[in-house]
Amino acid sequence: MRTKHLEGGAAIGLSPLGRLAIAIGRRSVHDFMEFGRERGLSLSQLSALQALYHRGPLAVGELGRFAPGGRSALTQLADGLVGAGLATRSEAEDDRRRKIVALTPEGEALVRDGIARRTAWAEDAAKGLDPETLRAAARLADRLDELEA
Repeated sequence: MRTKHLEGGAAIGLSPLGRLAIAIGRRSVHDFMEFGRERGLSLSQLSALQALYHRGPLAVGELGRFAPGGRSALTQLADGLVGAGLATRSEAEDDRRRKIVALTPEGEALVRDGIARRTAWAEDAAKGLDPETLRAAARLADRLDELEA
């Protein structure tokens, strides 16, 4: 069953891939937010955890690229992640004034659980698709990864 939103996408001339991107994005964001709510995490905390997982340790100020807020808000964000046992904070080797935030094993596990939650529905949706369709989807995913890099 197509949703009104996706029918509207077809009506305004979105390609099948554009409609697919909307459907995946909408479902992923919904599951991302629900996952965070269930664990008492804010959108900023979820965004910071994702950034740390995918990019590795970051300076507190660099978290601002992924979670909105000024210096004090980012410090509070880091404090919350550290207090929850999801991240550590240490001094940068080159400048002791700079604080580096990194995921703990618990933080990494939480993000992996979130990714599994956000992708499980897509795995279910792919069941029964023919092998050529799945190979085409894999090629598209590879291409999107290349564009993101």
